[in-house]
Amino acid sequence: MTRSRRAEDVAANVAVWGLLGMIVVGWCLWGRSAGPRGVTAYVSRVIDGDTVVVRLAGERDETVRLRCIDTPELGQPGHDEAKAALVALVGAKTVLLDREPAPGPIDAYGRTLGYLWSKGALVNAEMVRQGHSRYVTTWGPGRYRYLFRHAEKGVRHDR
Repeated sequence: MTRSRRAEDVAANVAVWGLLGMIVVGWCLWGRSAGPRGVTAYVSRVIDGDTVVVRLAGERDETVRLRCIDTPELGQPGHDEAKAALVALVGAKTVLLDREPAPGPIDAYGRTLGYLWSKGALVNAEMVRQGHSRYVTTWGPGRYRYLFRHAEKGVRHDR
């Protein structure tokens, strides 16, 4: 094999491995979007620790189930505290509603699955960080899974 043929083979291998490396890095970082995206909404009612009613432009109300979290249900220990925490975070405030379509934007109860952002913070993850919720992957890990993993590490144990 000639020297120039060997150099061409090396260059081709470097290009292929470089492309594969970029694909792997991109895949690893998938979900780490630059920041929140979505529509502005006003939280008109907090139903419980993981469900709110928002008013969208055009005066349309939408029930939103916060994606990737699960809080205690009515009658379970911690329900009232979780609801109060969510009220403190978003009650009667304007937020950014970020819907994630896959695997489906609506749950079995007809609620929109989404994330709420307030003052640059992911409210769903903040509920985990405060210890009122746990991170769940019922509808997949979600695009902000790295924020939830970070929130799990910082769970407050002083409650």
